[in-house]
Amino acid sequence: MAGKIETLRHRLSHAGPRLRQGIILAGLMLALPVVGMLIASRVSLNFVLPVILAPILFGIAANRLQWSVVGIFFTAAFVRFTLPSGTHSRIVASLLFTALLVVIWVSRMMLAGRVQLRSSPAHKPLIAFILVSIISYIWGIAFRDPLLTVWDTWGFVQLGALAVMVLLPCAFLLASEWLGDLRLLRWLVRLTLLVGGLTLLDQYTSLPLGWVQSRPLFPLWFASLGLGQALYNRQLSNSHRAV
Repeated sequence: MAGKIETLRHRLSHAGPRLRQGIILAGLMLALPVVGMLIASRVSLNFVLPVILAPILFGIAANRLQWSVVGIFFTAAFVRFTLPSGTHSRIVASLLFTALLVVIWVSRMMLAGRVQLRSSPAHKPLIAFILVSIISYIWGIAFRDPLLTVWDTWGFVQLGALAVMVLLPCAFLLASEWLGDLRLLRWLVRLTLLVGGLTLLDQYTSLPLGWVQSRPLFPLWFASLGLGQALYNRQLSNSHRAV
């Protein structure tokens, strides 16, 4: 059995580019009929566009996982697509993109046959939190009080809550693993300052910038990073510091 797994892993490592191309092509071929059906039924573009972009994003993420982590930030700021959760809250696009990256990351580790995590004191508590969340979800379903009244979407709501509890620590693990390059951190700072600048323009001008999603913590990040750059970045000129 071990020999068969090793043979499969060896073949996948040599067929990597062709396999990725095949997956992207198959995804596009499967997505096109679905897109046609959605357009013919006059479904909102909020559902059509993700179906078109999903295979493309999967291909990019599979080849450039470290840059895809930066894409989580970009998606949170500029992509307004959401899915219903069964309650008044909705599942945002950045969380869905995080789930895609986690699936790709775990699949890579499974094919490589080893768990790849950088040494960090934060990893063990986060992994323990994820395990406790999953166990609590199973426990809550198995030993639910029979007197408790549930609605039709109760299971879906519980699963959505579990996804949030699991994916947020996973986003931290992804960032810890893949954001070791200084270029990526610089791009994150630039994106934060860009979103903050657009938010200021939206608040104090009549420009149509309401599509920028800058709540609730973007103003704090923008102010902290902007002030930090002005105080400690010696490469900035005085005019840039004033801005």
